[in-house]
Amino acid sequence: MNKVEIINKLNREEVIEYLKAEGVIIYGFGRVGKNVLKAFNKHGIPVKYIWDINAKDLNNNSQEPNYDYNDKNVLIILTLSSETLCKSIEKEFLKYGFTNILNYSNEIISHLLCGIYPKFDPRICNKCLVDGGGCKEYKKNLLNYSDGNNKLILDRLSLTITTKCTLKCKDCCRYTNLYEKHMHKEYNFDEFSECWHKFLYSVKYIYQVGVAGGELFLHKDLKRILELLINTKKVGVIYITTNATVKLEKEVIEILKNEKIVVQVDLYGNNLSNQIQNHNGEFIGKLIENNITYSIIDNENGTWYDFGDFSDRKRNVEQLKDIYNKCCRRDCFEISPDYNFVICGRQSTMKDLKVMNEKELDSVDLKNNSEIEIENKINNLINKEYLDICNYCDGSDEKNIVRAGVQQYF
Repeated sequence: MNKVEIINKLNREEVIEYLKAEGVIIYGFGRVGKNVLKAFNKHGIPVKYIWDINAKDLNNNSQEPNYDYNDKNVLIILTLSSETLCKSIEKEFLKYGFTNILNYSNEIISHLLCGIYPKFDPRICNKCLVDGGGCKEYKKNLLNYSDGNNKLILDRLSLTITTKCTLKCKDCCRYTNLYEKHMHKEYNFDEFSECWHKFLYSVKYIYQVGVAGGELFLHKDLKRILELLINTKKVGVIYITTNATVKLEKEVIEILKNEKIVVQVDLYGNNLSNQIQNHNGEFIGKLIENNITYSIIDNENGTWYDFGDFSDRKRNVEQLKDIYNKCCRRDCFEISPDYNFVICGRQSTMKDLKVMNEKELDSVDLKNNSEIEIENKINNLINKEYLDICNYCDGSDEKNIVRAGVQQYF
């Protein structure tokens, strides 16, 4: 019986004692990796090494993976948010003879990261770094709030409510830096509300709804959109991702206090001017002052993927399947600014930039289809083996890592 099999048979307290004796290696030192390290330090679990393929660029205590490491039985905890990347890296370690690889979102590991186990408290659980993706107790309790009977359950759904942004990030995955002023799009509340209710016909539950942009606080109807989501019983947690550069209005502050909402503050540190960093500090101060649930995404030394330009890679079917299976965004379901359900937001951008013909898009039009048509088309889309958009992308290969938040200009 290997270490992973042993751990899966132990309770939380027994796992802590076992890991104290054995020690671990953490793979990946981004936001999740840092939080895993913090939790392990709290429990007194020794971390032998922190490995990251991009260690040279991260300026921290991580090292590049040592595949010649002599103890092939060491327990390696993978801390990447992409399940497909984790599987790919696990295969790589197995190839070199390592036998004990565990994802941080494994149920028992996620319990180690939880400060209130086993009590369920939405306000606290919503801030968990596992993001509801690995803790079965979290999912089970959230489902108690659901009134849906249909079969589609989504871990995550992103709502891109506007493409307008206050920053010009060079490698923005939504490519808002390429939009000219007249090209920007955003939700019209009445249209979105109609599409949202049609979409919900297909859904039993959505564990996490992410509201983003662009910069979402630029949207004039943000309060109404959040109220709609809060009152949707089929929604668990509402994550708001912001660069913390827009002053918070009083009426928005009040709704941010709701227990279903977590504000995720994306900080880029010295990648931004001192003036913008001061705005960041004032924004966070308002969250603290008003007791709003929030978390910090420290991206000063963080990384993104460079998905490449929009040229046709002319891949064959097997190559398309391979790049899709390895993609970190294959489960990043989104409702685009023009009310299309998509798996990859890149295709919405290509449509906006007139790079790709609308007929080529793998999307479901929520505005012009009936509820039943939407349900059938979404199920067909989710079950596809690859997307047409994969031919116009370099994918989420670890070789395509770039520094997060680098600005084109201020």
